[in-house]
Amino acid sequence: MSEKTVDNVSFRALADSVGDLGVQMEVERLLVKQFALEQQELTRTTSLVQTSGSHRTATKKQRSKANLISYFLNFGYVVYGTVRSHVVRVTNNGHFPASFAPEKSFLSGSGFGVELDRVRNLPVNQIMKVLNSW
Repeated sequence: MSEKTVDNVSFRALADSVGDLGVQMEVERLLVKQFALEQQELTRTTSLVQTSGSHRTATKKQRSKANLISYFLNFGYVVYGTVRSHVVRVTNNGHFPASFAPEKSFLSGSGFGVELDRVRNLPVNQIMKVLNSW
């Protein structure tokens, strides 16, 4: 996915530099909109390439995944041998149910844990709490 820019500054960089939650939410909305438009164009292009007389067997398509802004969770000072926990609230502010999963591959061996495997179809305006521990 090519990243859109405003005056040669990426949306992600703009959101990371601004602490206002409303601005960050608007940037995420624009990222999702950009992703949807790119997927629509990709689907239109691939459907034009396929011929109506083609009798290929249907294969499972890999769904593209939108990448949103990364957020940092500051636990402050953590003393060796102790466990610190922090609850993060995730809200679906979109117009459709949302599904997502954290990328846990980066966490292996780090001591950081997320008590969430996958969320499927989080309803609109629904808030979910996720426990993170160090």
